[in-house]
Amino acid sequence: MRAIDIATEYYSKTIKCSEDIFIVEKNFFDICFWARESCREIFSTNSLRYDLVRKIDDVGMEVDRYIYRRRFKILKNAQLGKNSLSRAMNHPKKAIKWFIERWINTFMNLSTNKKYKNYIDVGLIGHELHENIDYLDNDCLSLIIKEEEKIELEKQQKRMKKCSSLIGMVTDGKVGGESTESGGTQMIFLF
Repeated sequence: MRAIDIATEYYSKTIKCSEDIFIVEKNFFDICFWARESCREIFSTNSLRYDLVRKIDDVGMEVDRYIYRRRFKILKNAQLGKNSLSRAMNHPKKAIKWFIERWINTFMNLSTNKKYKNYIDVGLIGHELHENIDYLDNDCLSLIIKEEEKIELEKQQKRMKKCSSLIGMVTDGKVGGESTESGGTQMIFLF
């Protein structure tokens, strides 16, 4: 049995009227959980969308917030007959199925549609960005490359400081060297 079928069967028995999905917060978040599981189920079997499976939990929280803020508007439009939920409001099973499908559709929009990039940029999920990165450049890959180049430059500067201080110690006569039995050179510090 699929997750969407489990959710519709179970919650259709506990929810008395379809409006409770949007009004009662416990019902709303319980169905959001099942919507997330349904989404995971669908995308794990679809090879073209398999990359989105690992982002379901991260983006799913944003989808929950996105729908939660708009839930009363969705319900009002359904009561006025302005959206497809109006046809599903007569029966809780249909309303639950509509909600889960709407959740999956919103997930797809937030994670793949560029128009939603101002709301959430899914490409940045999983990347830890530091405070010293220049945020004017929107290309995430170039930001990461700039940060790696900066770290490498700092490492090179530290090595150069160590080398210059060691060269200074050798020229001042504070460091010397002597040959070992194996043919290598052993460093000697003079105090």
